[in-house]
Amino acid sequence: MENILWHKNLIPTIFYLAVALISFVMYNRSNSKYRTHTKRIQSLRSFMYLYKYIQLSTLIVCIASIWSNNSYLFELYQDLDFMVYCGIGLSGLAIAIFSLSRFSLGKNYSPCYDSYMPKNIKTTGIYSIIRHPIYTSNIMLMLGIFITTGSLIVIANTIVLLAYYFISAFNEERAISKKFPKYILYKKQTGMFLPHLFKKIG
Repeated sequence: MENILWHKNLIPTIFYLAVALISFVMYNRSNSKYRTHTKRIQSLRSFMYLYKYIQLSTLIVCIASIWSNNSYLFELYQDLDFMVYCGIGLSGLAIAIFSLSRFSLGKNYSPCYDSYMPKNIKTTGIYSIIRHPIYTSNIMLMLGIFITTGSLIVIANTIVLLAYYFISAFNEERAISKKFPKYILYKKQTGMFLPHLFKKIG
């Protein structure tokens, strides 16, 4: 029985450790190259430290929840295989959207805690549907981890992350709209984090 439990827990553990490694590598590479932008946009520098805390604490809670039912993890449910794999599926989709969005953005990328004015507006591909797919993918990843673990700690981290993303997106869009007037029309035709189901870019 213990051997079966060990193997069952190993799959989500390896998956989320791999997700953490992929995220670390991609962000580390991206954040070492983005300073080619010219004008800085108002952003919350303090978020850099909070974001690292959210990443680390969420990973710790995720792995701990897979292997333990400790009450300090504040789990709404425990040992539900269906929820574990639903969470893994959503997390995998989130990583795919993040990768697509990041590569599509190219040199226009800068982190939300140190935003720079983009050289041009990206309105094709996934950016023809939503304006901030990287933020969306990160929230999806957090929700996937919550579904896997059932931990209220992950939900608390997700709420904080979402609040910072709203502030960052508002600051970015206000600055970009001043430099690129056509961005105002783009905003009307796309969703910030979720798509407008019945609108398309003209």
